Amino acid sequence: MVGNKDLCDYGWTGPNGRQPPLAGRCFAYTRPSERETMQLQTTRRAADHQVAIEPSRLRNIRDRLEQERCFRIDQVAKLAGELAEEGLDHARLQVTREIRSAALYMLTEIESAIARLEDGSYGTCLLCGETVEWKRLEAVPSTKQCLPCDSSA
Repeated sequence: MVGNKDLCDYGWTGPNGRQPPLAGRCFAYTRPSERETMQLQTTRRAADHQVAIEPSRLRNIRDRLEQERCFRIDQVAKLAGELAEEGLDHARLQVTREIRSAALYMLTEIESAIARLEDGSYGTCLLCGETVEWKRLEAVPSTKQCLPCDSSA
């Protein structure tokens, strides 16, 4: 869009020599919100700061995440079986639900880390876009934030 006029008003045509189906319609440009701007900047910084981790370390991290994922899947299944049992007292039922909820949360975090490994953004803080320290990644492979961002949250 140029000024208040659509590109089609300036004689723009598509490859087939015709104007696109929305010719003559004007679409207003809205400025992105502050949050959208920050997310866009973080995404750009993350692309610029992709972490170069040795392939052997990445395999080790992936193996650990896969083991943890299998453990959590088994844990959730066992806890679901316990919840289905008849005759559990209220306290045990409540504790089992809380443990299952925590296991499901960890499973989500692990699967998110595996997805970041696959798309190349693993090791980059999701909040500020800076590199997460290797020691932190080794200690908690599913971490998604650097220490300063995690401490301030």
